[in-house]
Amino acid sequence: MPRTQYGKRDSLRLETGPGAFAIFSFPPRDSPSATVPGSRLITIPSGSTWKTGLHWHEEYDESVRVVQGRAAITISGVTRFYGPEDGTLTFPKYTVHEFGRADNSGDAFDEGDTVIEEWVDPEDGFKAVFFYNVIGAILESNNKPGALDLIQIGTTVAYVDEFPVFVPGPFFLKYAVTHALLTTVSSIGWLMGYKPWVKEYTPEHIWEIARTRGGRHRGVKVE
Repeated sequence: MPRTQYGKRDSLRLETGPGAFAIFSFPPRDSPSATVPGSRLITIPSGSTWKTGLHWHEEYDESVRVVQGRAAITISGVTRFYGPEDGTLTFPKYTVHEFGRADNSGDAFDEGDTVIEEWVDPEDGFKAVFFYNVIGAILESNNKPGALDLIQIGTTVAYVDEFPVFVPGPFFLKYAVTHALLTTVSSIGWLMGYKPWVKEYTPEHIWEIARTRGGRHRGVKVE
């Protein structure tokens, strides 16, 4: 069955549950409004309960800037509210963090969209590969991923610098459980012939990046 050409779109709508959705936009690298060439915009509409979920990175420092509205940003278990006046906020490697709308975390209700610009250092284009492939797999399942979809998503996540938190507790426990789960799922995926990314989900201008470098497997070709 042919896959949808999500890589030809410049924005993708991600839905993770009833009322939990966000729009990921990928402006041109020469966009004059971008803080860093290649950054992404995440729009969380009014009323949406979507948030990133707790996670950390091991190869990149990640930065965000609230462009519009207010965001609740959690860093190492502490949640604070941020707006455009607060500028850039950076999450160093191994820092567990999460962000979403402020009014879902106890702040005053905001009728407008919350827009957050996000980028990593170094911004090499690989984070866009990650977003396109994970969101593409979710969209292909009509926002209801089954077991095989989750194996595809897990194979993608295991190959890049994105580590979701699955259990509470100290960081060493989070680290051990996340790495064990991603290794298990991706091993099953590889045995079943899954690749970390799908060409139809990946924009043509970053396909070579997907094939040859990025994340925790720099310089390793996967096709």
